[in-house]
Amino acid sequence: MLCFLPKDVYSDGKLNRLVPRIHRELRREYGRNWNLVLHRARNEPLFVDYRQSSKHIVVLTLERNNRSSQLHLSLQRKGLEFKFMKAIDGSRPFSVADVRRFGGKKRVRLFDPDFYHGWKHLESKAKPVDRHYIRERMRFGCFLTHVHTWEEFYNTIDEFIIILEDDVILDDNFSIDLPKLMNTLPVSWDLFYLNSGHTHSIGRVHPGIIQVRGALGTFGYVLSRRGAYKLLKQIVLRTDKAIDHLLDSLILEGKLHAFQAEKALVLHRDNTASTIEI
Repeated sequence: MLCFLPKDVYSDGKLNRLVPRIHRELRREYGRNWNLVLHRARNEPLFVDYRQSSKHIVVLTLERNNRSSQLHLSLQRKGLEFKFMKAIDGSRPFSVADVRRFGGKKRVRLFDPDFYHGWKHLESKAKPVDRHYIRERMRFGCFLTHVHTWEEFYNTIDEFIIILEDDVILDDNFSIDLPKLMNTLPVSWDLFYLNSGHTHSIGRVHPGIIQVRGALGTFGYVLSRRGAYKLLKQIVLRTDKAIDHLLDSLILEGKLHAFQAEKALVLHRDNTASTIEI
């Protein structure tokens, strides 16, 4: 099959990225008995433990942008209490402890001062801007923001946390539909997407809920205490993956039980500037 790929695929490391992607999608399609996974989910007891509190909704926002005002107003109009979580800004130096605890080999080489003075590279006026380096900083900042939010949540007694990035739009029936859907999740759920991109559905579990074998995007999701335990105690240390790709791979491997609202409960605003760029 690879013999028939365009010539430019073999250059600039494209083939090194393409082969793992093909392998991953073959595993996604044929690596597990997804019908059995779906059957088990349909026959589990229900979660039925949705209790709204101000601690349950967290909005992730960067200090250097002003994107959260629309979401803030929307939540207030729906009578939903929430709190802000200050996002980690990849344009500023990372904590060395964070780099060494959560960074994979590539991130340690880029961001650990004992390996490479990367921050000086970013500040240098004499060198052209390295877009790849900046993008990696932004991705790691996003990664750390979500992980620290999980840590803070896990130190509470709450059973779940609703995490929204600050540039989402809530569905008109968000405050009505979310409790109904969560109360019909299988009891073993780890992750519940309120919307996502590149969604790979296994099938409908209960009305309004599908089980997924992969998805991308972390702009709106719910994480259970069980899911947070798996991620924090077993999985997220020392990785170079973007946060949504990490979750996607864990779902594919069967390490996270993930579901999604059949009708999107949040939408990603298209007219907001990406925080992946400085």
